[in-house]
Amino acid sequence: MRSGRSAPRGSAVPVDLVFVLAYIGGVDALLLIDALGGPASPLRVLLTLPVLFFLPGYSLAAAAFPRVAPTHRGSQGPSLLDRVQQPTQGIDHVERAALGFGLSFALLPIVGLLVAATPGPVSARGSVVALTVVTALFAVVAAVRRWRLDPEERYTLPFGTWESTLGGSGGSALDAALSVVLALAILAAMGAGALAIAAPQDGTSFTNYGIGTINDSGEFVAADYPTEWQSGEPRNMAFQVVNHEDERVNYTVVVQMQRISEDGRVVELAELDRFNESIGDDRSWTQEHRIQPPLNGDRLQVVYLFYKGDPPSTPTRFNADEYVYFWTNVGSGGEESSLAGPARSR
Repeated sequence: MRSGRSAPRGSAVPVDLVFVLAYIGGVDALLLIDALGGPASPLRVLLTLPVLFFLPGYSLAAAAFPRVAPTHRGSQGPSLLDRVQQPTQGIDHVERAALGFGLSFALLPIVGLLVAATPGPVSARGSVVALTVVTALFAVVAAVRRWRLDPEERYTLPFGTWESTLGGSGGSALDAALSVVLALAILAAMGAGALAIAAPQDGTSFTNYGIGTINDSGEFVAADYPTEWQSGEPRNMAFQVVNHEDERVNYTVVVQMQRISEDGRVVELAELDRFNESIGDDRSWTQEHRIQPPLNGDRLQVVYLFYKGDPPSTPTRFNADEYVYFWTNVGSGGEESSLAGPARSR
């Protein structure tokens, strides 16, 4: 006899699927507003582990097996493998949980390949969002398939019957073994997930830097560098910073004009401007500004020094995270430099 605390069989509201959709929707919202911090943030690790290692597989299992398992099974009842081969008989709660972990691990590389095939850079946040989209699709399919069944056949999340399901008198030896395997899988998934998120591989996070101008359409273009200026003549320039660091970063940009000697040394410099901005992950910062050259002559460079965080008291090429520059001449009668295009270095 089923306990009176159980959710009513045939309920039109799939409580488990509603929870899945609410959970992944909440995680996506927190990621989009940068409320979870960087990849190593304990809150981010805790909230994204189920999205990586359980919810996608659980939703897929729910879509594949919308029926509830038989209420009474003897010790000689069908095993998990038999139930997978005969989906019309349904699967029980332990089997759904086991498939949730197993199928999630199988889905991870597939979703990863799809994300890598899309245009643009691959980020940890984008990968998590892609997994939530896949999970939501499976959950919707599962809800539709349950709704089409007769009420007595629909799977319903139980309340108050976990003891009998996991180790009651009707359980088989295989069910007990599956319970142990499931517990080990949970521990392994949590450990692997924490390691993968808290210690990402080198090269998975980066920042793009560029200099150029704003065209007539209001778009940033890496072109139209002023290679010949008249003394006192202002020119509009622009730079762009694109954050792919998987966390919010505070950037500082220092703009200098430098005179370079024949042997490559900086023999004279003047700071033109300085900018600071905090940028969220997968966000860009485009800044237009006006330059009026304070130096005259040839062998001049306009240099953009990029820093994550505050720059040192004396910003130079050597202490910048990255710098980008272009050659220019200021004044009348100077020869145009053969190094007119922009260059960059770390």
